Amino acid sequence: MSESEFTAKLELPYLLPNQSQKHVTVNESLRRLDTLVLTAVEGRGSAEPPAAPVDGEAWLIGEAPVGLWEGMASRLAFWADGAWYFEVPKAGWRVYDKAESALILYDGTAWSPIGGDTQNLEFLGLATVADSNNPFSVRLNTALFAARETTDAGTGDLRITLNKETSDNIGSILFQSGWSGRAEIGLVGNDDLVLRVSPDGGSWSNSIEIDNATGHVGIAKTPDSIDTLSVAGRIRAASSEGYVVTQDNGVVDVARNNGAAVYFRGRSYGSNVNLGATDATGNITNNAISIRPDEVDVLFAFPPAPSSNASVDLGQTGRVWRDVYLQNAPTVSSDRRGKKEIDDLHDPLPLLEFLRPVTFRREGQDGRHFGFIAQEVREALLASGYDDAALWRLSDANDANSAQMLCQEELIAVLVSAFQKLIVRIEAVEAA
Repeated sequence: MSESEFTAKLELPYLLPNQSQKHVTVNESLRRLDTLVLTAVEGRGSAEPPAAPVDGEAWLIGEAPVGLWEGMASRLAFWADGAWYFEVPKAGWRVYDKAESALILYDGTAWSPIGGDTQNLEFLGLATVADSNNPFSVRLNTALFAARETTDAGTGDLRITLNKETSDNIGSILFQSGWSGRAEIGLVGNDDLVLRVSPDGGSWSNSIEIDNATGHVGIAKTPDSIDTLSVAGRIRAASSEGYVVTQDNGVVDVARNNGAAVYFRGRSYGSNVNLGATDATGNITNNAISIRPDEVDVLFAFPPAPSSNASVDLGQTGRVWRDVYLQNAPTVSSDRRGKKEIDDLHDPLPLLEFLRPVTFRREGQDGRHFGFIAQEVREALLASGYDDAALWRLSDANDANSAQMLCQEELIAVLVSAFQKLIVRIEAVEAA
């Protein structure tokens, strides 16, 4: 037959004059039309035919077929009437691939999904145009990434990976406002995680840094090799009750609202609350003060001292110490340089005559004491002409009804002076 005996596109045979058995030609054309019109294939790229094909099923043969498909590479194979038939695809043919659920197109050389192959794309723009600076560009208002569930042959996990080539490169997520950078999180120029911010997209400040080797965190500074958390500048922790602020100069301010008390607490059972000092390397040298809740006492590693000489009292009005336990007697300052109007103690005997030593018990305490009554000592001082003596005093100098107190150490000088005068009298008597 000449070329005019077939159709130009699908090469279907024409019915010719004087042709015998015309039904054969018609049936052959119908069979080919049934295959090539609205074609659907079971799959593509196979090298050998299926074992039990069904009439009407078709495949796109791979590059190296074997068996009954040998020598038919890249052709369209279909099974009909118990035999394989093959068609050479032409550019523009379209078929539906059931395996890929995609409509594919033959371009004269290869089959690919209509719209282009999605593998190894140079650019991809979703609702926008991609370019060389942004090969993958997306323009939308919301986005969702969902893990593939285990019920759908997935793992249930979802991990987004950003991989950079070397430590010096950048692997980060950049947040912009008006196309100008304002915040960035990731690995920026090294392998430590950093969160940094910018007011203009040009100058950047690192807010948080996490060392990848130690896990140590630095806020507004590089992480320290010793401290798990390092902060540059002030820190404020506030609540509805008050706040704690660490100042730049190392001072810690603690305050509570409405003048409520401030507490420093050791929370675990049986633990002590310690106040101490460290050396230049941060090692604790000693605990200056230790509060022991179980023993109900306070231990001092160093002698407590007032901020300046003779400026602070121990105890106060209405809050006197009950008992003081000492190994040695108290040492009292008696330097001449701190005294004025020094004079001999004249005739202490009248004062002693007015004093009434007594025994007594204190309210709410056991044990008998020896001593004096402050009111009686006051009367003795007034009667002896020592109305301004510091032997007697009010606990509150501005309140005449406050508790009266005695500085009994003052009586030592009175007793010594009286004893000296008695010695003189004894010696005179003995001499007579």
